[in-house]
Amino acid sequence: VQINSDELDISLYNSDIIVSRAFTATELKKRHQNIPIVEIPITTIDVISSVRILQKENPHNEPIALIGFGDITYQAHTASQLCNINIVPFTCYIKNMDNNALSKLLDDISTKGFKYIIGGMRIVEMARKKNLHAAFIQCGRESIWIAITEAKHIARIRRMERERAAHFETILNHSREGIISTDVNNKIIH
Repeated sequence: VQINSDELDISLYNSDIIVSRAFTATELKKRHQNIPIVEIPITTIDVISSVRILQKENPHNEPIALIGFGDITYQAHTASQLCNINIVPFTCYIKNMDNNALSKLLDDISTKGFKYIIGGMRIVEMARKKNLHAAFIQCGRESIWIAITEAKHIARIRRMERERAAHFETILNHSREGIISTDVNNKIIH
């Protein structure tokens, strides 16, 4: 499901962990620092799947621009070797990635001679409006499995921490002694 992170009220979901990808994951991490956000990784297999789609439209094996958030250099390099085509990574920097910045990035990439683009949903939509060939990076089973495995691990750790806190609270509530807990600035917190 594609959700605009500006409009997302995650409190509606009452979730311990959120699994998301790319730009949405990064935005959620900035806005909701008290909830773990597990990012679905872009794997080399995901990139290769997108390359295969573009190769049908690219009879002369022209270079492909891979646009992503974070470091996608390894995926581009490995996919280039396995698909026998030049895949050049272009990293988006979250701070400046409004639609104008993405449009400028696509113009710059097009000026460098790229006609084939791999990226996320916004990038693909903009690239197609600029008459560039574009393929969306689909999350494959491996990517989803990696993210779900990490989310389960985090959920288990959080559950253990809650159980430990409940146990500690039970001990404190049944103690006949007065107990005061302070933080590093000697401010009373319990």
